[in-house]
Parts: sequence; C-alpha cells; structure tokens
Amino acid sequence: MLDFEIIPEFALGNADCKFLLGMLFNQAVYFIQDNCLNIKAVQILYSDLAPLSMDLVVNMSEDGVRLIFDSYTQRLKLIEIYNLQKIKLKYSGKYFCTTEIKPTLEKIDNVFGPTLPGIYDPNQQLFVLNFRGLSFSFPIESHFQPNYSNGMGSLQFLEGQTPIVSKICIYSGDDFDNMKCPPISPISFEGGSYLEKIDVLIKQDNNTAYGLKIVYSTEAFDPISTTSHSNEKITFERHIYLDDPSQNIHSSLGQADKIFYKGEDKMEIHKQTTSNLQAHCYNPYSASVYTDYFYNYFDLGLDILFDGEHNRVKKFILHTNYPGHYDFNIYNRAHFDIPLNLTADQNISQPLITTSDDKSFSNDRDKSVTDGIFHIDPFSKWDEIKEFFSRKSSNDPSRRTDEIPDKPVVLNRTSSVNSVNPFGSTYCYAFKNIIFEIMPNNHISTVTIFCPTTT
Repeated sequence: MLDFEIIPEFALGNADCKFLLGMLFNQAVYFIQDNCLNIKAVQILYSDLAPLSMDLVVNMSEDGVRLIFDSYTQRLKLIEIYNLQKIKLKYSGKYFCTTEIKPTLEKIDNVFGPTLPGIYDPNQQLFVLNFRGLSFSFPIESHFQPNYSNGMGSLQFLEGQTPIVSKICIYSGDDFDNMKCPPISPISFEGGSYLEKIDVLIKQDNNTAYGLKIVYSTEAFDPISTTSHSNEKITFERHIYLDDPSQNIHSSLGQADKIFYKGEDKMEIHKQTTSNLQAHCYNPYSASVYTDYFYNYFDLGLDILFDGEHNRVKKFILHTNYPGHYDFNIYNRAHFDIPLNLTADQNISQPLITTSDDKSFSNDRDKSVTDGIFHIDPFSKWDEIKEFFSRKSSNDPSRRTDEIPDKPVVLNRTSSVNSVNPFGSTYCYAFKNIIFEIMPNNHISTVTIFCPTTT
C-alpha cells in the first residue's frame, strides 16, 4: 500500500516518489517505473483519434490514484485520489487515512483545520469541502440537502454514519472550477532541462530551413548549498545551424543524453543511383567507412544527426510526443514554430492552427495567417498544412509542382527485438528541406529538417 503525504496546491508523494503539479508526463512515468515494486497496475488513457480533445490520464488502478495531464503542455494539472481504501495519506506528518483511520469529516476538520462552508452538488449527491489547492468530496444522502447551507458542521449525523471522504483533488489555485496548470517547478528538473520553445529559422525568400533557435530552462545551481536544488531556474537561448560542427552543438546544448550510431539507413534506396553504387561497393574493412550518429536530447524533444566523416550536422528531428506513436514517452514534446512565407498578395485572417483553453502556450499556438506568414506548430494538423500548400500554389502559378507534397512515403517503425508495431504506419511528406511525419489521426509526429544536399 502506498504511503503518501499531501501538499495542497503542490504535490502528492513521499521520499522515493513525488508527483508535482506542473511536472512533465515523462517525469511522472519515470517515477512510476522507478517504483514498480510498489505501483503495479498503470493505465494510460487518451484519445487515439483526437489526442488534443481530452486530457492525458495516468490511472494507477490498484492504488486509487489518477494523474491528469494537460493534452497540450503534457504537464500535470490535477491529482485525484478516488479510492481511499487502497492508500495511506497524511498531512503535515499527521495520518488521516489508513487501514485503521477512516477519513471522516471530523478527522478532516481536526487535521486540516477550518475552512469556508462547502458546496452541495445535488446531481451527484456530493458535498465538496474546499481548501486552497485541495478539495474533499463526501457522499451525502439527499434528505440532508435542506440543512447544508451553514456547512457540513451544521448537519447532525447518527453515530457511525459520519460521512467519509470518497475523493480528494489536488490542484493549483483556490477554485477547482478555474484551476490552471501551474508553471513547472525547478525542483522537478532533476538535473535536466525544460524546453520553452524552438523557433525554426527559415529563409523567407524561399522557405528553406537553415537552423534552430532553442530557448530552454534548467535549475540554477547554488555553489554554497550542499544540494543542487535552489528552487530557481535559469533560461538560455541558443542558435544552432545545419552543417554546424559537433563542437558547436556540444558547447551550445551541452552533453547529449545519448549518442546513437546508425546501423542502417532505410531511406538509402531513395538516394540517387550513383550514391547507391558507392554505398554498396565499399570494402567493409576499409578505414574510409564512416558511420553517421545521433545526439539525442530527450528533454528538448530533439535529435541531431551528424555526418560520420566530417562530424557536421546533417539533420534536426523534432518530436511532438503524441500518444499512439511508436516513440511516445521517449522524448518530451518539442514546442516548435515553423514560419512559412505566403505570397504577398494573400490576406487570410482565419486561424489555421489549433488552440487550447490553457493560456501558458497561447502566445505560441493561437496564431492566424497574418503578415504573410503561416505558422506550423506541434498542434497543427496535416489538412491545415495542405490547405496552406494549395492556397500558395493557386496564388503563385510559377511555383514548381514538385514542391507540393502529394504521395507520401510510408514508414513502419519496428525494433530489432520486436518486429511488431501496434500503432501502425505513419506517412512522410516533404516540402523543401522539411519532412513532416504524419500519424493516421492527421497529427504531426516528427519534423525532420535536413541539409538541402542530404536525402
């Protein structure tokens, strides 16, 4: 049985496992995996067809705990404890819910102290007692309803019939109905970094990508403190470019989380014939054979491919981390923005980018096609992007037809250990030196930016 402490408006956890409001989905899953001996049953709930239409939920069914993540930011916004018979809970060191102690109304009053009168929900027959960042739900029989106006303390219950908490909610703010996902706490960085945004650098005269502007935050280091936690963050802005040497990337972004050497190139068959001939007519024992390699930055949702011979950047790969994709939960979501230039005479005022009620990213994704620029971000859908291509083509007759994505390359990801991909194939469309990998639900899974001379 899990033994957790409640910290209103902040967290649920113990010394080994702590779920912080605002933490990233990947971090929560890491804590669950690290405590697999205690947390045995976990379900991931999401919408396969419309992943942005509902929250991303982690349900720990055998422990009665549900973690609810915002579908856009993929950060924890709500913690629900819905089965109090399967968990031990305390507040400020005092237990109020164990196998011996029932979380009754009287016990909640003794441990948490006074608060404003609660609210009765006649539809669910629940009485909700609210504290700042914390709420308790009590099932109340309907015949008590006329007497609830002065709070539950004014109700008279027979001995043994005192209501018991049925659900606890931990959230940010003083009003459950208007709760918002809080900013990520530097404590949850755990020595890593948090991506604020990635701006793809585009040549506006021909819509060719040439680099990235990356803004990320990490926990500020306090050299005086004996621990690394300072509860403050520091933000960096870095520019990296295609054809950069590996030293530039290392000095800009730091050491990669992992270095992966390519064992095979499944796109080799699409290269020019001379390249194929050179690729297959080499001496495998020759020292002139070089292997390309990736720098994997999982916190940034970024892969960087280097040419093995010259150690220069060949590709950037940005990951959106949608559930239902083969690479889900390996990377954090890369919050990128790709500004593509429209013809000067267009005047489109309707938004073409998906928006969300969460305002923490509203400045980045609630954009319209204005000032001749069309913005693509992780929440754009492929039919919206195709609409941009079709409008641009119809307004620019001189545009080459081979720049317009038509038939995709079908990609079926598998591993060397397991050849089965339960998520199905994805579809790759190319525009200039940008490749969009599209999931069956019409969402972008990855964006690959490559040197124009690279295929």
